[in-house]
Amino acid sequence: MVSVKINKTEMPDIPKQHNVEKYTKPLAFKDLLRKNARNIDWSKIIGEEAIFDTAIKKRDSEDQLDETSNELAQPSKSLVEPVAGPWALVAKHLHYSLQEVNVMLDCMRIARTDYLNTLVTALVQDERAEAEQVAASKAFHLHTRRRVLNETSKDIERMATARLGVVSVGSDKSDFFNELRELRENWRIRKVGPNIFGDLGYKTFAPKFSPHEVFDVTQKSASNRRESTIRFSNKSFIELRLPQHLRCRTELLVFIETDDEKSAESLFKVTNRLSTSEEEVKHVHWRKALPWAQDSLICRDILARLVSESVSQQDIITLTTENSIVISLFDSLLLKVETRFRPFEACRTQSTYLSQCLRQLFLAEHSKKTKRIQQFVTLPFTSLIRISDSSITLISKESQQIECRRDMEMFENALLLLAAHFLLNSSQVLSRAYGWQLFHANSNAFDLAGNFAPTFYACNQNGTMTIFIQFHADGSSPSIFMKDNKKTLLCLMNITVFFVAYFGFMVPVLWAKPLWPRFYWFYEGKLYMWMQAFIAYWGYTADYDVYEYGEDIRRFAEKDRVLVIINHQSTADVPTLFTILQNKGVATRKTLWLMDVMFRWTPFGIIGRMHGDYFIQQGKATRDKELIRLKQHLRKVFWDRDRRWVVLFPEGGFFYKRKETSQRYARENGFPNLEHCTLPRMGAIKAVLEEIGPREEENGLARSASTSSKMKLIKDTVGAIREKKYVKDTRPPIQYVLDVTIAYPNGQPLSIGTLCFGTREQCDIAVHYRMFDAEQVPFRDEIALRDWLYNLYSEKDLLLDNYYKTGEFTPGEEGERIVFDWLRIVGQWAFWITAFVLQVKFAVWAVRTVFYTIFGFVCIIWACRITALFGRVV
Repeated sequence: MVSVKINKTEMPDIPKQHNVEKYTKPLAFKDLLRKNARNIDWSKIIGEEAIFDTAIKKRDSEDQLDETSNELAQPSKSLVEPVAGPWALVAKHLHYSLQEVNVMLDCMRIARTDYLNTLVTALVQDERAEAEQVAASKAFHLHTRRRVLNETSKDIERMATARLGVVSVGSDKSDFFNELRELRENWRIRKVGPNIFGDLGYKTFAPKFSPHEVFDVTQKSASNRRESTIRFSNKSFIELRLPQHLRCRTELLVFIETDDEKSAESLFKVTNRLSTSEEEVKHVHWRKALPWAQDSLICRDILARLVSESVSQQDIITLTTENSIVISLFDSLLLKVETRFRPFEACRTQSTYLSQCLRQLFLAEHSKKTKRIQQFVTLPFTSLIRISDSSITLISKESQQIECRRDMEMFENALLLLAAHFLLNSSQVLSRAYGWQLFHANSNAFDLAGNFAPTFYACNQNGTMTIFIQFHADGSSPSIFMKDNKKTLLCLMNITVFFVAYFGFMVPVLWAKPLWPRFYWFYEGKLYMWMQAFIAYWGYTADYDVYEYGEDIRRFAEKDRVLVIINHQSTADVPTLFTILQNKGVATRKTLWLMDVMFRWTPFGIIGRMHGDYFIQQGKATRDKELIRLKQHLRKVFWDRDRRWVVLFPEGGFFYKRKETSQRYARENGFPNLEHCTLPRMGAIKAVLEEIGPREEENGLARSASTSSKMKLIKDTVGAIREKKYVKDTRPPIQYVLDVTIAYPNGQPLSIGTLCFGTREQCDIAVHYRMFDAEQVPFRDEIALRDWLYNLYSEKDLLLDNYYKTGEFTPGEEGERIVFDWLRIVGQWAFWITAFVLQVKFAVWAVRTVFYTIFGFVCIIWACRITALFGRVV
């Protein structure tokens, strides 16, 4: 027993100095405790002969308490905390050593976890020099080992002896402790009182033993072990009790899907969370149960992290459900992250590349320190690094092997992608060295299968040769495409050649426009048809073939008048229409195009204005005026110039530009939501059909020629030869409406630059025809016309969807390829180039002749004046 004399606390006296009262603060509890601790007689406890430096001599009198209280007011720096006996220092060192050993064991367990074996946790280097780091690391290891070995060797031996004595009592307990030791080597285990519990957490630098991540470990009873052995072939002596939310297998799947009705149905599909009963979990071996539970924990945390971060994103549209999150990447693509639940048993799981990447990114954030300096890691105790095809092994000086596991498939893919990037950079260097012009070097490109495939595109200095290389990241040889640009130069030259030669042929016959209109428009129509043929040859000579499907429309091309409506996707639509018009007879040169005003001053637009095409100014402000002008233009041109086909694009713009606004308008007003085309505008169609469409009361056929006078008959005959007067008199209306659907491969439209340069791979363009009687179109009722057009474009959208999925508009239908005669192509090119050269030479001769003639007349006039002047002087 220790006897301590405790003095009663008395109120301190208040001294008076210079007639001023001063208050002295009473002692605090810790000060009273320290003062009373000094009264303990340690010599009676540890003996008179014991040496104890930190003991404080006992004071003899109570008169010094006042002085002591003043000293306690300002604590002395030389005081040392008392210790509870001579073995306290040894116990303290032993406690610190065991704590450090436990930390080291925990780190080793995390590194050996199967689900974290692809992570390589690098050491973090501080700002000290490398020699100081090595010295400090060696000193730390030596000091730790010396303390552990010297101060705890005897205690560990006694504990081991006692444990062996206890275990030897029964074989079951021996097997249980051996298996428990194996469990401790792979998972964090703690014993608190009679209970043993472990931690499923995967975060290296975070507080351990979170309540929802803890599992209990107990020894199986004889009956449970017998049942596990017979029914489940589980001979383990350890029984686990897992948290309820982790008693199911969970897998995380990452998909990139198209935004359609199918994806919407799968989004709102309810998935029930599975949960295995506690009795069934007890029969699952801990080597399987713990990794499955930890995997479920990781998947749940990844989804929770994505959901929490998506809330703070304002510019990204996200939709979350109980077990999934959907993120809108582009207009038609969705990124979907979903968790799927499976029974708590051995089964095959799906693991995609995107899922692995997301998992690695998430785990790396929680298993690596934030500070990571880019330098080599010093390994002072490593004597050998062994690298093989399957793994990397570090061998220390103590012959301890440390395996650095990794995902070999992901490692190989990374090496192949690195090799592809090296080839791409090498190609850039070589192109600069040889003076080639680099168009692009895209390191983030993909191939058609969705794999990484960096691309390189360049041409020589003269622009006569281009090269396109695709470096595949799957180990296959690069794909090299070389193209001779002479064809491209010829196409571009033909634009200039034909444009100049066209006016060279038109200027001499301008006199025939008012005097002989029928001859003039026949002559101009032939030139206009050849201009269409030149542009049609661009795609044909670049191996872009056009196939025709649906009805045969050639029988409507000679005499019938047709309104043609086409879906508009890109600038390649017009050259494609030029291609299909080449074998349509008279309709090829007797078309009337309705185009946007932006094409008015292009070479094709200038020729089109002379031909009689109309250019529409789009916009709400000018819509009504433009429709009135369109009707006036049709009234003036359609019958006077004997036009047959009127061609227009009802969508009013390219598909990729109007898709978003069209779908939003359809959703707001309950109209069909189209995926491959947009809702048409009906203003131009209504104006065309109202002006030159079917009429309720016809004026009859052409007026019968009067035979009362032979002179009148001769005049009518000459008028018919001069112009088609009967067309003006009868004014034949539009009889049919032709619906043309253009489909490009994989839904990726070509462009006019692609047709000219041939930059895309060889592919086919499909064109589908459907013919309707103009009488069936309800153009007099605006609402009925809108419904008819929307229904027509819904069917057109379905045709495009079938073609993009199956390669056919209708099952079993075969298309007819449009073929041009190469003799005709070469002959037309030769004719127009020769005509261009002759016209240029004639123009040069004409300019010289005019110049010399004018110069000669001027010289003669001045000579006459000078002669007259000299005559006067003389």
